[in-house]
Amino acid sequence: YDYEITFYPGNSFQWNSSLSNVNFKADFDYYAGEKHKIKFGIGSILYQFNPGNIKPFGANSTINPTNYKEKRAIENYAYLQDDYRISNRLTLMYGLRISQFAQMANDSIPIYVNGKPVVYNPVINNYEKGNISSYKNYRKNELLNNSFGFEPRLSLNYQVNEVSSIKLGYNRMYQYIHLLSTATSPTPLDIYTPTSTFIKPQVADQIATGYFRNFKDNIFEFSVEAYYKWMQNQFDFIDGASPILNNSPETILLNGNARSYGLEFMVKNSEGRFTGWISYTLSKAERRTPGVDGGRGINNGAYYSTNYDKPHNIAITGNYKISEKWSISANFIYQSGRPATYPESKYTFNGLSIPEYSERNAYRLPDYHRLDIAATLKGKQTKRWKSQWVFGIYNLYNRQNAANITFKETLTNNNSETGLGTGNNKANKLTYFGLIPSISYEFKF
Repeated sequence: YDYEITFYPGNSFQWNSSLSNVNFKADFDYYAGEKHKIKFGIGSILYQFNPGNIKPFGANSTINPTNYKEKRAIENYAYLQDDYRISNRLTLMYGLRISQFAQMANDSIPIYVNGKPVVYNPVINNYEKGNISSYKNYRKNELLNNSFGFEPRLSLNYQVNEVSSIKLGYNRMYQYIHLLSTATSPTPLDIYTPTSTFIKPQVADQIATGYFRNFKDNIFEFSVEAYYKWMQNQFDFIDGASPILNNSPETILLNGNARSYGLEFMVKNSEGRFTGWISYTLSKAERRTPGVDGGRGINNGAYYSTNYDKPHNIAITGNYKISEKWSISANFIYQSGRPATYPESKYTFNGLSIPEYSERNAYRLPDYHRLDIAATLKGKQTKRWKSQWVFGIYNLYNRQNAANITFKETLTNNNSETGLGTGNNKANKLTYFGLIPSISYEFKF
């Protein structure tokens, strides 16, 4: 995964980072009689992180080239699962996954005073980087910060009658790779970082229950599911953090917890010339990040919406088979706008205009929606060869969905070099993809 952004005008520069991995895994199925279906396996993943390379862009840029050292890590896991058919109506699935994760030494590790990479400064009423007392050196590829995760899982499926069933489940998950996103940055900046001495692995527990029912000789399926998920070690940026020029993420992060819950509804038609489904999800995702060292944390330690909180999510998909060769499809998506943090006021200090921001994620981007359509033409169809053409249009009505919104002061003559500030701010919307046609050819042999 490669990621690059160019920042301009003024001191323009390019920033590039990447994440790559090599995977090995082996999965097995074993049927122990009619009542037991056992699944087991092992796996290993080698991660390589490029935290970022910075280089000047343009002849007038005074930015110094910077290459941060790469980070590497390894994850190993093994799992065992049994699908046990207790009776004709009741099925039990239980299992356990065990994982191990370690960072591989590639550089010296800083030692912070009192073991605190981030400390609270009451003078500025905010957090700042902790003081480094020394560095500890390790042998290259020496394993650091071994973390172990025990991930049990359990689910019950009860067949009420021939057309309906009830499901109940619980599982625990460990995530050793952190995706750090900042909602206050003028760019949609994401940073991947591994679990380390100061950044603990994420742990999530989830319970879910659902009711499923078929109608009209199993042509239509209806389901409703409810879930609740609680998470530990959810890191978020301190106020005013600048992650792009920082290769020590532990100095700009605070540890917290999160929770999400919701209801999911779906109606599906799986037979006939016209097939498709309609789904709706009503959900809430929020985070709580208390302070350390007497600091107020984020949002004064109260819950706030996460960057992924989308209360309403609607998906409508339809497929129509015109003939043996031709079929058409459409897909409509609607989602609540992503939470965002906007400036609510500003003040002038030493000739500089300083914005005052709202509480974290107090606002939202405009709602997201788009319509995609496609037509499929089947080609040669034999036992040894199958092919088809797909003609599609992404975002048919060219909806300019906002990826981010930033605010800039308008100038008297709209010139960044000679214009004077008017004191008025203007919102600027950043969008990604409009209408995009596509043609693809697929084949199997």
